[in-house]
Amino acid sequence: MAADLLAVADRLTSRELARRIRAVVARLPGIVTISPEPGTPFDPAAHSWAETHGATEPLQCGRIADVLDPGFRESHTRKVLKPARVAVYDMEEKSHD
Repeated sequence: MAADLLAVADRLTSRELARRIRAVVARLPGIVTISPEPGTPFDPAAHSWAETHGATEPLQCGRIADVLDPGFRESHTRKVLKPARVAVYDMEEKSHD
């Protein structure tokens, strides 16, 4: 059910309605929110690289700059239902969407 609700939220043009649906999914039993802290290394298994922010130093490259939308996973299987959309630091600004 959570995966179906997330698929609906992804297709909505209303960001507010999509946000509300994601908030409901986050409260479902057995669902864990994926919301990495800035500076965390980018993990393609749990994150979707949506934007690039210019790094001011080489050590920032490949690390998360900002979370654009949280992701979700099943707590018991750890299966990712929806990866977190994130902005990642890199030396060149480019779009990954």
